[in-house]
Amino acid sequence: MECLTQPLYYCFNLLMLKHMNRLKIAKITEISAGIAFILLGVLVFGLSFISMEYGDKSVFLLIILLVMGISGVEAGLFWIKRFYLMKGGLEVETPKRFIAKAASAAVPMIFVITIISICFGIIGFSVAYYFLINYLLAGFGSLDMVWVTAYIVLILIYVFVLRMAFKNRFKDMLNDSLQKIIGEYPKVEIAGDDLVLHLGKGFLEQYRDLKIPLREIEDVKVLNRYEGMALLKYVLGPDIEFGVKSVSEKIKYQQGKIKIPKFFSYMENSTGAKTLYLAGPELLYLVGVQENEELKKLKSL
Repeated sequence: MECLTQPLYYCFNLLMLKHMNRLKIAKITEISAGIAFILLGVLVFGLSFISMEYGDKSVFLLIILLVMGISGVEAGLFWIKRFYLMKGGLEVETPKRFIAKAASAAVPMIFVITIISICFGIIGFSVAYYFLINYLLAGFGSLDMVWVTAYIVLILIYVFVLRMAFKNRFKDMLNDSLQKIIGEYPKVEIAGDDLVLHLGKGFLEQYRDLKIPLREIEDVKVLNRYEGMALLKYVLGPDIEFGVKSVSEKIKYQQGKIKIPKFFSYMENSTGAKTLYLAGPELLYLVGVQENEELKKLKSL
């Protein structure tokens, strides 16, 4: 009897997953990816000590491994923070198109596959760490403590000196660079009964201002880069039709064959940009835009 009920139990769980909060799905999946980056970074640190035991004591190699380890840990922490702090933006209705609904319905299955991948990842990291620890213990007697001490000191200098001293300066430099890049991004303007997207240099001059009647827009979301990525992956799903039609309609629009595209994706989820999500009975837009006063007005519509 148990053999018959067990598959039904798993099917029931899979059906219930369709109603699972998409925000939780995004957080579980992306935070797991961040943890994997951290584990990979720590593994590289371990390989540095293996190199000291069994390989040539190369300063260049140790510096390379140090940078790789730090990069892995920092990337993991950055990714975890971005998705842990994400509080919304995924509460949108699935488009009524058949392919869009099918793509959205596939998200729970993609999540299940991701969980299975995470399980395999845990097994893989467990095996890697098992061999790492065994090799470290086996060659512990041949470790040159001068090299070990120097390597640990370098890590501590990074954590407690460089990271803390230059963290804010690095953020300021990054923000300055972003401002220069963002200056070329599309802008939003509300002009009468229209929402105007000033698309910028990526389009011919006569097609840079795309006017969308406000009456055709039913849902508006202004998302950061990571919320936009989560929207694509965990709400809209692998909507192939949107991807294909957004390309074909963009070409038709630039050729003057249509007044406005129904499907439009342009610079969405770009670094430093806000992702503007517009949806209506006949349209779906994902556009990377600058944050300005007009965009703030749009949020309140």
